[in-house]
Amino acid sequence: MTSLLPPNRTALEDRVAASHPLALPVPLRTLWNPHTCPAHLLPFLAWAFSVDHWSPDWPERIKRDVIAASFEVHRIKGTRLAVDRALAAMGIDVEITEWFEAEPMLPRGTFEAVLYVNDNLTPDEPAFLNQRLYDELRATIDAAKNVRSHYAFKVGARFGPNRLGAASALQPGALARQAARPTQPPLEAIGTLTAAAAHQAGGLARRAASPQADTTLPAARIGAAGACQVTAVSRHATASTAVQASLPAASLRVAGSCQAVAITRRHVRGPDAADLPDTVAKASLAPMSLRAAGAWRARGITHFTMESTT
Repeated sequence: MTSLLPPNRTALEDRVAASHPLALPVPLRTLWNPHTCPAHLLPFLAWAFSVDHWSPDWPERIKRDVIAASFEVHRIKGTRLAVDRALAAMGIDVEITEWFEAEPMLPRGTFEAVLYVNDNLTPDEPAFLNQRLYDELRATIDAAKNVRSHYAFKVGARFGPNRLGAASALQPGALARQAARPTQPPLEAIGTLTAAAAHQAGGLARRAASPQADTTLPAARIGAAGACQVTAVSRHATASTAVQASLPAASLRVAGSCQAVAITRRHVRGPDAADLPDTVAKASLAPMSLRAAGAWRARGITHFTMESTT
């Protein structure tokens, strides 16, 4: 059959149908692939893949991973591995302890879970850890576990080395001071402060170096979400007779903050000379970065000085 028109069609209808071929592009392989499907069609693909729990506020990467893991989770549903796979698709690291693995043993048929949330699954909420997040985690576990098991879970966040992390804290602070003498290697440490739902967060870093070779001082960074007051103070100083200093930027990134302040001071002092030639005490001063979203007040202050004793 080359036409879908009825037998009583007219010649005009035949010619119109012939001018509009039915070979329309239908990219089924693209549409049915969680990793290539257009973002606005992901909710329909999630329904087709029988995803048990879905949130339109998840990041796009989480949505695609949840859809891709749906078949595997349904295949092993009711097992411990199914809970692991379902939560891992949401970017959550889980540690499960069943009743017979605990010391002392838990009541028969129960288990405990510690969930480490690595992504902001509820961006509309004022705090990183909130009741809505707990409800989503519970719904995911309930859909993947067996019916007979009862459980309790804790929620936390993991941070890398050389970092201070605080969630729902009253006043977190990070203080770092590094010094290098001429015989020591250049400074490599970086001070970082990360805070979520904090009342007051402050990061202070002070670095000094007086070597006879090139010096690179690392950046001080502070990131906060849902904080009442965030302050980042960074001071870099170099003093040498022939040194090239590279002073990096101090970065402050704030989301949903009441007050955000970034202060950076960089000081470079040259040798005793009538003038300061290009080959002596060169300084590369990077800009200070301040990024604020939904902040009530945000300020950035940068002070650069270069001195030469004549």
